[in-house]
Amino acid sequence: MRITRRKARRIALRHKTFIAALGGVLAVLPATVTSGHAAQWARTPSTEHTRDTALVQGFDPKLVQISVDGSLPRPAVQVEPLPPEQLPSGPLGIPGSALKAYRNAAALVAGEEPGCHIDWALIASIGRIESNHARGGYVNAEGNTREPILGPELNGVGPVAAIPDTDGGRWDHDTVWDRAVGPTQFIPSTWLFWGVDGNGDGVADPNNIYDATFATGRYLCSGGLDLADPVRLRSAIYRYNNSDVYVDTVIRWAAAYRDGVMTLADSAVPLGAPGAVLAAEPGAPAVTTT
Repeated sequence: MRITRRKARRIALRHKTFIAALGGVLAVLPATVTSGHAAQWARTPSTEHTRDTALVQGFDPKLVQISVDGSLPRPAVQVEPLPPEQLPSGPLGIPGSALKAYRNAAALVAGEEPGCHIDWALIASIGRIESNHARGGYVNAEGNTREPILGPELNGVGPVAAIPDTDGGRWDHDTVWDRAVGPTQFIPSTWLFWGVDGNGDGVADPNNIYDATFATGRYLCSGGLDLADPVRLRSAIYRYNNSDVYVDTVIRWAAAYRDGVMTLADSAVPLGAPGAVLAAEPGAPAVTTT
C-alpha cells in the first residue's frame, strides 16, 4: 500500500513539473512571435512616393504615370489617322499675347537649360491643344485669363485620376476634387511643385499665361532631356500627356508653327478649344470652361 502511494506522488509531481514548464513556454511564445514581427516590420523599408503627384486610386504614382492635367494613361491601341480638323492647314494664327508668352517662356527655359533645345513652337503647340491659346488670347494686360479655364473634376470616374482637393480651391475653385487649371492645364498638386513666375510679378499663378507656359517649358525639359533628339522629344511629350494621339498632334502643330504664323488680335470673347484632341480616343474627358 505504501509503495502504491509513493508511485502516485511521484507521478503527480512529474505532471506538475510538466504543466509548469508548458505554461512557461506558452507564456513566452506570444512575446517571441510579437518581437519577431516587430523586428521584421522595423527592417521593412518605407515606401517612397513622388513628391509632385498624389496617390492615384490606391496605386503608387511611380507605377502609374499621371498626365499634367490629371488624366490616366490610355491602353495601347492602334492609332487612327488624325481627323482633318486636328491637322494644321492654311494660314496659322496665334493671338499676340499668347505668342509673346510662348517666346518669353522658351527664352527663360533656354537660359536655364540650354542643352534642352526647346523652342516657342513646341510650347505654342501645347497651348493650342490644351486651351486654344488661352481661349483665343482672352487674357488681360498682365496675362491672367479673364475667366477660369478648368478641366473636369478628377474624381476617378472615367480615364482620370482620383485626386481629392489639394489647394483648398485656390486655383481650381473646387474644394472637393482637383481640376486642371489654366492655359496649359496644370493640376494644383503638380503646380505646387512646378509652378513658376514667368512675368516677374512675384506670383506663380497657373491662370497666368506667362507663368503657365514657363512651367510647361521647364516640365518638358526636366530630367536633362535634349528635345532636339526625336526620341527624347516624344518621351517629354508623353510625360506631359501619356497618349499617342496627343504626342503626334503636338509634334505636327509645332512643326507647322515653325514654318510661320500670323499674329492675331486677342479675342474679346473666349474662343472654345479647336476640336478636342483627346476626343479621338474613346472615353477621354473634354476640357471645359466655366
